[in-house]
Amino acid sequence: MLPYTLASRPNADLQTLFEKRYAAEPFVDVMPAGSHPETRSVRGSNRCRIAVHRPQDGDTVVVLSAIDNLVKGAAGQAVQNMNIMFGLPEETALNVVPLCPRVLCDLENSNDDLAFPHNVYPCALTFLVCSLAIAIPFILALGGVVWWAYDSGLELAGFHRGQAVKELDELRESVVVLREENARLSSQAAAFERQAQMGQAANEEIASQN
Repeated sequence: MLPYTLASRPNADLQTLFEKRYAAEPFVDVMPAGSHPETRSVRGSNRCRIAVHRPQDGDTVVVLSAIDNLVKGAAGQAVQNMNIMFGLPEETALNVVPLCPRVLCDLENSNDDLAFPHNVYPCALTFLVCSLAIAIPFILALGGVVWWAYDSGLELAGFHRGQAVKELDELRESVVVLREENARLSSQAAAFERQAQMGQAANEEIASQN
């Protein structure tokens, strides 16, 4: 963002004026004189970095600012407004923001104290979280595609899952019927065997009496 205006007081110390104005603002960084805000230094944060310039020491004042459009420009701004509405500390849930590993490491290793708060997650933990956040949906999506391809291949080969399930149920019912029939036949065979044994015993007794 590059707003500019004409200075009504040419001798005013604009750098000191801006530093005093935003000294108590937790998410506004007034950069040193002559510097320029970089987009990467606010990426993933709720901060706004501004720099004040007066080209050729003239009457034109140029204010440079850089924000993350998804955090300070949208979600982070909404959380900050909610905190103010509900009487919570303005920094609640906004001091520690997860970043992509490369950006996080760049900021942690930066010598610029205004780059980002130093109480951010360690690089390894952030890398793990980001990796899982990317890998899990990808694996689930890949599994869904593989299952769809497998099912479609079976359909093209003439295999119909519904019909196969129906036939399997019929086979299970047939097995149950056959088991019941087998039990009935086994019971009859045992009865016939007992009758045969009784008949044999009776014949032996008659033969002994004769």
